[in-house]
Amino acid sequence: SSPGEDVVGGFFFYFEAVRTESRDRDAPRRIVMPSLSISFGTLVATTVNTLRQRQLDLRVLLNQELSAVQLLRVGLDANFRGATTMDAREADARAALLLEGYVARVIQESSGRSAEESVSVPNNELGALSSLLSETAADASSTYQNNLHALVATLSERRSARLAHLATTYPAVHYAVLTAIAASIVLAYLVETDQEVLQFLSSLQLRLLFTILIGVFSGVGSVVTDIADPFRGAYRITSTVAQFFPLREALIGDVACKRSALDDPDWPPGSEHI
Repeated sequence: SSPGEDVVGGFFFYFEAVRTESRDRDAPRRIVMPSLSISFGTLVATTVNTLRQRQLDLRVLLNQELSAVQLLRVGLDANFRGATTMDAREADARAALLLEGYVARVIQESSGRSAEESVSVPNNELGALSSLLSETAADASSTYQNNLHALVATLSERRSARLAHLATTYPAVHYAVLTAIAASIVLAYLVETDQEVLQFLSSLQLRLLFTILIGVFSGVGSVVTDIADPFRGAYRITSTVAQFFPLREALIGDVACKRSALDDPDWPPGSEHI
């Protein structure tokens, strides 16, 4: 008999033909399964890496905003410290109020529950603060004017970058594609386990593998959903946002102190002797 033949009980069996038929039947599986797996793995890796980098960038920008606000608070205090007119002191109180409002806005924008109009770039207190500094340049010390305007400009740039990162996310169709690919892999597994070639696996083993497959996909979906929101879940960066709360309380105290000074009947100094 030839190499591809054998004789059993007087009958010829062509094993080469059987192997060829098996390879032809397995050809779609060898093409479809790797394509699905590579596509799913690449998309998941890209998604997680991009969203994680987005969180790290947001953390850096929030820290930079915090530092700029603290410097601006000190600069405003020094700028109006020697003010002797009522207009300058009122401007000092307004500047502290605007800065407190800006910090409150940052906290709101970082809560994950902000309305769409509250996170627009032009909608903030920095423009009013810059105008206030320009209006009071003649009444206040000119030493800090350039530095204060530079701090306001830097703070505006940091805010624009932070809002750009917040607005940059994947659309719903991206997650729909991930879900469709995962469902296709599960369907392909069910089709493959229905073939006679896998009957050497027991029913328990097949169920265990299916459970592992579903568990892995559920875990990946949980991680992607969690990391998509930087202010919620296990990957949240709320510890960075929490640094703004003590600063806001300090600014509220500054506003209250400066307003009470405006209502003081003994101001300006020496008025009680008039």
